[in-house]
Amino acid sequence: MCQSCGKKTRKHKYCSVECASSAVRPKPHINASLSKAIVFEVQPNGPKLDAEIDPLCGDVIDLLISVTEQNPEYLRKDYSPWILWLLRHFKAFEMDRRDVHAKVADLPIRDLGFALPRWIMHFFSQSENPLMPTFALATAEYIDRHCFGYTNYSTNRPEWMIKRLLNEDARGLPRREEFYFLNDRSFKKNFTERMGEIVLKIKAPTGCYLEGEPHFSLLGERARLTDFVFITKRCYLSSNFYDYYSHFEIHEPKKPEFDLFEGLRLPGLAISGKPESPGEYPCFKSEVPLHWVYGIVKGSLESDPEALPHWDSI
Repeated sequence: MCQSCGKKTRKHKYCSVECASSAVRPKPHINASLSKAIVFEVQPNGPKLDAEIDPLCGDVIDLLISVTEQNPEYLRKDYSPWILWLLRHFKAFEMDRRDVHAKVADLPIRDLGFALPRWIMHFFSQSENPLMPTFALATAEYIDRHCFGYTNYSTNRPEWMIKRLLNEDARGLPRREEFYFLNDRSFKKNFTERMGEIVLKIKAPTGCYLEGEPHFSLLGERARLTDFVFITKRCYLSSNFYDYYSHFEIHEPKKPEFDLFEGLRLPGLAISGKPESPGEYPCFKSEVPLHWVYGIVKGSLESDPEALPHWDSI
């Protein structure tokens, strides 16, 4: 029987195309979900950074310095000193652009993405601290995430974001694709090649440790490392297939609710235990958060480490 007009039919639900098209179909049930997001927004106490006021790189850097000095919730307090130092250093950095030698502070804001990678790479030849390029690269991420926005989707925590500082559609302002180097394979390869091998002394904060699986650690059941030597020799932004396999896991029981740099981890090898033969130490693939680094080891692995600089005194 036709479900529209009631006429008899043999196989089909409707006796004609007209009946089929005129049939009243039940409306689908629409579901909805509710999500919560926390938004941080930088609000300049003055004119906004748009093309009408012809802003300079120094204007956006000054805003970020002001924000950092206020210790935002999403920034670890022990990260603020080096970010402030590097923001001021970047502002005063001098370079050639359009046949003019000038400080970054005096360049048009659209040159921000052009200046950053050149500033980062200059540390390989101008600094005695082998970690300085890594700190500079993280500072570039800090600038990028404020200028163009950032969203964190951590599991079991509310979504949170930083609202973009720059209007990407406005003429004369930089666009996110101009910060391409942060994802560019050739830039990361060049960074890794110039970085070389860096030997670090790691001291995990109270309650934190690396924990190894029993059949990988060779150090005992569920071995835990808190004070050890670590070798890194790759840009922390680069990745490969083997990064998904690690001997040790990072345990940080008291993580901050918001952490802009929760992914800032150095890849490499943890060294612990006695040498199996002269110069041959047991090594275990892992990562360490940057804030676990205590110092830099120069010479033999048994050498006393050189503590990281006090940024306020540089």
